Amino acid sequence: MQEQYNSIHGLTPIQESVSIDKKDLKGKIVVVFRNDDLSACSDVEHERRIADMFCRYNFRQTLGVIPLRYEGQLRDRRTTRQVQFYENPRIIKFLLEYAVQSGSEIALHGCTHRPNRLSCPSRREEFEFEGLPLYEQEELIARGTKVLVECISIKPCTFIPPWNRLDRNTVLACLKQGYKIVSSGPFTPVVDGIASLGMNCELGTFPSLFEKAQTTGKQFLLVINYHSRFITGEKEIASLERALSLCACSTNAEVLTVAETVRLYPELVRKVNEAAMNVVPQWQVPHTERSRAVVYLRALRGLGIKNKLVQTYSTAHSLYWQGRYEEALNLSPFIDQQCKHLQTFGWFTTVVVGVAIGVLVWAISSRFYFSGRIYWYVGLLVIIALLGTALKWRLTNKDAKRETMFATLLGITGAICGIGTGELMSFLNRYIHDHFFDM
Repeated sequence: MQEQYNSIHGLTPIQESVSIDKKDLKGKIVVVFRNDDLSACSDVEHERRIADMFCRYNFRQTLGVIPLRYEGQLRDRRTTRQVQFYENPRIIKFLLEYAVQSGSEIALHGCTHRPNRLSCPSRREEFEFEGLPLYEQEELIARGTKVLVECISIKPCTFIPPWNRLDRNTVLACLKQGYKIVSSGPFTPVVDGIASLGMNCELGTFPSLFEKAQTTGKQFLLVINYHSRFITGEKEIASLERALSLCACSTNAEVLTVAETVRLYPELVRKVNEAAMNVVPQWQVPHTERSRAVVYLRALRGLGIKNKLVQTYSTAHSLYWQGRYEEALNLSPFIDQQCKHLQTFGWFTTVVVGVAIGVLVWAISSRFYFSGRIYWYVGLLVIIALLGTALKWRLTNKDAKRETMFATLLGITGAICGIGTGELMSFLNRYIHDHFFDM
């Protein structure tokens, strides 16, 4: 069965991917439908109706399967009953037959799709993998893969993290478990041996983006993330039908699976992923000046100060949605440089503000509360620390949290320098007065 499935999809290692002539890509719109959250809890008849819509147009899709799903809402960590994939033989039989007959791809969509211990669902911070040690992530992926292989005799090559949330350890765990592709959000930092083809639109936004792609005359890649379990009402069904119809009526559209797209158009996939780095929010590019500079960019926005970085991101966004991926990608060094300058400016400003506040507190306390100045100084430092902690608590990005605490330390250092400068000026003034003017 694995050989039959591989022959249909042409699944080969990424380094052996077929090279496509650039002329073949001119004006081509590659469309990928990624259907997440299929599991033992799925309604077989409903999934069959959705699959029939694709079969009518002779289109294939990528099916993200949850091997060990918990009952109830996916975000609810209180549920304890786990429904394993093999408990629903009907969905197994349907998916296997549908994948082989239609050429659709089966991908691993996490292991349980359950928020891990580091998640905070009340703040909509849900992730099954992000933040966990490498060995834990590898164990989860290995466990989910084992269930799929045992149930459908197919080892997937694409991994889809729940809620599109992952980190470097997730990518490394996928590589160790033999996966070739991760499909998350528009941008994922990858390593050699792993390709990234993430979602960049939904059913609601697809029509306008598809029409724009047709007017550009350039190569375009649209990956639609949808959930068939939510395609229940007339409006949702009509939205899916319209997306399929648009692709069918276009002479330059090609509907592929995630694995097929990576195999046939590896260079396009690489460019789209790297160009998306300049389109996604800065905090989605972890461990860089971009994610750390978010703190200072938000401060400037709060003060109503315009920054060149915002305009550069806007330009990259425009180029990306014109299919000008190479040009959007070429803005990366400029954006990195601007983020570094913004970070340096933020450090300098924080220290200067700290010094100014320290001098001000020294001036007030020395004038009106000479004997109790130490309490003013300690109080100021405590207030700065509390403000920094409060700002850190409101943030969700780990890099921004660390940068906030670093900026807080800079502010405290600046305040100490300001107080020290004031005390030194006071000491020198008394010394000069005592030794020179009283002679």
